Amino acid sequence: MACGAIYRLPDGTRGHKPEYETIGAFGPLVLNRSLDVVSASGELCNLLGLDSISTGVAIAFAIECREKGWLPADLKQELPLAWGDGSVIVELVHRMARREPGLGDWLADGVQRAAQRLGPEAQEAVMHAGGQELTMHRGIYEPGIALGYAVDPAPGRHSSTLSGIAELLAYQPYYALQGIRPASRYDYEAKGPTFAVVMSVLRAFDSLGLCQFALQMGDPPFLEWLNAATGWGFDEAEFFRAGKRIQLLRHAFNAREHLPAAFDLPAREIGNPPQTVGPVAKVTLDMNAMTAGYFAALGIDPATGLPLPETSRAMGLDEVLQSGT
Repeated sequence: MACGAIYRLPDGTRGHKPEYETIGAFGPLVLNRSLDVVSASGELCNLLGLDSISTGVAIAFAIECREKGWLPADLKQELPLAWGDGSVIVELVHRMARREPGLGDWLADGVQRAAQRLGPEAQEAVMHAGGQELTMHRGIYEPGIALGYAVDPAPGRHSSTLSGIAELLAYQPYYALQGIRPASRYDYEAKGPTFAVVMSVLRAFDSLGLCQFALQMGDPPFLEWLNAATGWGFDEAEFFRAGKRIQLLRHAFNAREHLPAAFDLPAREIGNPPQTVGPVAKVTLDMNAMTAGYFAALGIDPATGLPLPETSRAMGLDEVLQSGT
């Protein structure tokens, strides 16, 4: 599947076509209407080794801090930070990449560290999970995204759940194995078990080196491909078991490194307080119900992030976990 493309940039040179996350991060997130600015910013990130999601979120954070008077005196006079100002957006990308003293150096390590210089009132605008800037997907609109942001051992990534495609055909055999149906959007009790299945399948699928978008195109015969390449004879049950083991070991790694079993999300991301207008008006996510269901379905102790003893034995992880600690 050809997700990317080479195209002509506004200055006449060639570069990589921006994909959805880059367009969102340098477009509506910063109230920029210019595709030329999006293209230039995305290409700079490619060339300078910056993540376009994190960079766009950091720039939006800086603009909001300026707007609300949260910036220290030495930062607020450096650039005329304003929503939609393309020249400022592109300039900030340059300064962050070079860690220029001032705004560039302040933002270069992301919003979590940048916020450490600010007062408590600024914390409402710090959009991250575990230090990872959140993507251009709203958890409050699709709660499975918020669940993945919070509970995946690599937090803050939309690719941990691909929440919007949980009902597609490729996942159905794995729900059947667990005796569940995929949860509806705001069915918080069912969200955790649903995404314990989805995340286990995705982790096994990722290990094949295949693109997750293939799962959106129907029902790709990836088990046939796997067995043809390896001669293993995997069926859905064994594939799911492999993915679950991967996810359990990722959680165990975080536990060993003294990271939390679940990461806190910004109040804005979960609708606290709820919005008063729009498609997510009056919605506040029940994160406790979703995370509890997820850990119970995987057999993980939510206090430690480690597999429960019976889970470890059933999955054949005892020896691995003992050697890892």
